[in-house]
Amino acid sequence: MNFSALLCLVVGFLAVVPVHANVSIYTTLAGETQVPDRSAREHFSCTDQVYAVIELDDYSDGEHQLSVKWISPAGEQRELTRYGFSVFNKEERIWAWLKLHRASGAGMMQWLDPSAGMEEFIGNWKISIAIDDVLVGESSFEVLC
Repeated sequence: MNFSALLCLVVGFLAVVPVHANVSIYTTLAGETQVPDRSAREHFSCTDQVYAVIELDDYSDGEHQLSVKWISPAGEQRELTRYGFSVFNKEERIWAWLKLHRASGAGMMQWLDPSAGMEEFIGNWKISIAIDDVLVGESSFEVLC
C-alpha cells in the first residue's frame, strides 16, 4: 500500500469517528419510570435489570447504530443489543439493558438458595460499546446474589 492510499484510509476513518466527542459509559438501575438513574453502580443482585448508559456530548448529529456486547464472567458473549438512534444538538443519552433469568426448574430452590440457577451469572461482567461499528468504550459491573 502506498502512502497516498494509507492517507485516504486514515482521513476516511477520522471522518467517521467524531474526534472531539465525549462519550461517558456507566451501569445503573432504573427508577420508577423505567428510565435509568444518572448515578453509576458497579454491583447488582441476580434479580436486577442492569442498564448500560451511554452519554454523548459533542457527537455528530444524525442517524447512528448502537451495539452493546454483554460479556459474561466466563468470557462469553451472552447478549448483543443493536438498535438505531438519532443525535440532535450534538448530545444524546441512550441505554441498553440486561435482565438475567434463572435456569428452568431452579425457581423452586430459590427460597433455600437465592443464587440457585444463577451461578453462571455471578461475577464480573464486561460491556463493549460500539457506535457505527467503531468501539467507543468499555465498562464492567459485578453480579452478586
